[in-house]
Amino acid sequence: MHFCRPGVCYTVTYVSYVTSSLSTWIVVAFTVERFVAVLYPLQRSLICTVHRAKYLVAFLATTIVLLNLPVFKFLSPPDNCSVDTAYMDYATRFNMIDTAIAFTAPLGAIIVLNVRIMKSVWRLEHARDLLLRVGQQPGPSRVRHMRPPGASPQHRVTRMLLIVSSVFVVLNLPAYTMRLMAYTKVS
Repeated sequence: MHFCRPGVCYTVTYVSYVTSSLSTWIVVAFTVERFVAVLYPLQRSLICTVHRAKYLVAFLATTIVLLNLPVFKFLSPPDNCSVDTAYMDYATRFNMIDTAIAFTAPLGAIIVLNVRIMKSVWRLEHARDLLLRVGQQPGPSRVRHMRPPGASPQHRVTRMLLIVSSVFVVLNLPAYTMRLMAYTKVS
């Protein structure tokens, strides 16, 4: 399949914008879910429901599909599959706004939420360590039967999702940096 065939360039470019943005916001959504689960565990079952998750994914997908429709406007005819020079200023502004919506704002949210989650997990581990030390002292204690820090399934899931969201940011940073550099050099 040749990239510059009619419709292929438009479709591939549009789909890449949509999937990039959607994947970013889905990572933000599950980071928010982890934030709620770690910091507000008693409210988690009320806030984080399957119905709400389905609604959120549908809302994100619909919004992102609509927000990226302008991509079709500034692409040149299919013979060279690049930005139409008549729309270069428009495309540059769109790219800056898209980068803010699809990368910068989510990056800020992921960083803030992950820092809060890590602080909470550290406090929890510290409290468990203290309880375990108290439980190891002579005398009757119920604390001796507690699991060691990091052994709970919730804790492992939280650690894995922290890693996934952090790696996601690191892997997307070069692509968005290159997009910004490409548009700033052209304009």
